[in-house]
Amino acid sequence: MADEGFKRKLSAILSADVKGYSRLMDDDEEATVRTLTTYRTAISEFVQQFRGRVIDTPGDNILTEFPSVVDAVNCAVEIQRELAERNADLPDNRKMVFRIGINLGDVIEEDGRIYGDGVNIAAHIETLADPGGISISNAVYNQVHNKLQLRYKNQGARQVKNIVRPVRIYKVLPSCESADAVSELFDLEHEYRQRLKARYDEEARYYVPLSGETTEISSCQTVKATRSERRRRHRAKFEYHEWIASGQDIKKVKLESLKEAVEKYPCIIVLGDPGCGKTTALENLAHQFSDRPETLPLPLHLSDFEYGMSLHDFILQGWGGDIDAGHWGAIDLAANVQEYLNAGKLFFMFDALNEMPTEGYRERCSALRRFMEKGVAQGNRFLMTCRLLDYGDEFSGLQRVEVQPLSGDQIRRFLQNELPDDWEGLWRALIRAENSSPQFLEMVRNPYLLTIMIDIYHEDSILGGNRAELMRRFIQILLDWAKTKCPPDQWLDADIQSEALSIMAFEMQARSGFGTRVKT
Repeated sequence: MADEGFKRKLSAILSADVKGYSRLMDDDEEATVRTLTTYRTAISEFVQQFRGRVIDTPGDNILTEFPSVVDAVNCAVEIQRELAERNADLPDNRKMVFRIGINLGDVIEEDGRIYGDGVNIAAHIETLADPGGISISNAVYNQVHNKLQLRYKNQGARQVKNIVRPVRIYKVLPSCESADAVSELFDLEHEYRQRLKARYDEEARYYVPLSGETTEISSCQTVKATRSERRRRHRAKFEYHEWIASGQDIKKVKLESLKEAVEKYPCIIVLGDPGCGKTTALENLAHQFSDRPETLPLPLHLSDFEYGMSLHDFILQGWGGDIDAGHWGAIDLAANVQEYLNAGKLFFMFDALNEMPTEGYRERCSALRRFMEKGVAQGNRFLMTCRLLDYGDEFSGLQRVEVQPLSGDQIRRFLQNELPDDWEGLWRALIRAENSSPQFLEMVRNPYLLTIMIDIYHEDSILGGNRAELMRRFIQILLDWAKTKCPPDQWLDADIQSEALSIMAFEMQARSGFGTRVKT
């Protein structure tokens, strides 16, 4: 191996240099050297105090190494505080202001010196720091953001010379900027809430609240249970994969709306069949909670939680990523996610567990569960949705809420919202279809299938006689709509598209277990 015999280790690297050093030397070389020597001595004393060591001091630069990244950041804060006090006694044109960059990375050690990308990244970060300021890499931020009473500002991902992947940089905010940052974050929160409401506002106007059903564990009376009660308890334990202690029983609880479930339980798993309205319900809850100043709703789609991605990076991407890519574009809020967690202010809304990529699935489920359990203890809320047939035992013991089929009143409200001028005609058509085909009722009680019927009735003023006819006609309508938007030379024969869509629809509806996570 090329590095055989070298010592490799993980270190926190602090790099510092003087802003405007050449100008200071041009003005007065001797005074500059005296100040630099004095400041270097002060910096070296702080480095030793925080259990680090000075590696090199070429020119106006100082390179240091720490075994603890927390010590490195604390040392940098003290250095800048001390130098600011010393500069206060100097004329403006003689102030010597340092920039500090810190990175956590793998280095090679030889003869007391260190080499490698970890050092290069620290040196580059230093050039991006404000005069008198401190900037840190994402690797450092991940280690210190929940350990130190500091605030940070996300400066985005930057390209570093000879480093393949961009490095995300954070600015450590001085105490004087922290108060301004709090005010700025409040304004950014308001913008984010407005963005969230705008995204879901159109659907919220027509939303019909879905009801749910859950179970609660309660203490049993000391009276001996009947044989049928004991059998029921045994079946419930098996069905819900949950251990129910002796002397406890479970009871089914009806919930008028999923909002009631969220208000009652801090962490819920919403389960239901395809098309039952899980995602729409999640989005509507986000819309409602956006008006609550004590809570920040954060809808995230678990299909974006890719293999090899940390949970922290997934949250940063979803909250701070590009709006055009379907994310929320709240990069400064995302940079302070740990502070929001500590304050118990977040409502995480993880959509479509069944769409999370299969590779490394259980590891990511374990990370999610640990995160949720810790977050609930801090006062945060969590909601996760999953297709019922794809729900395994990864989140057993958490409060599960099953979305219930639409009732007659809910169907009527649904039709009135979607077809205000002609809902009664469709209502009568549905009653006739239900009388001729009992299976029709099951279809009508599914919001997505009911939407399909509405679209067909709007086009044809009649409904097909069975599910297959409905799906064929709906595909025709979709293809007609799509054809108006597609250049003629790029249009694929409708029969071919219909056949492909039919196969895909049948496969997705028929799959069980973890089917929807299988790549098609």
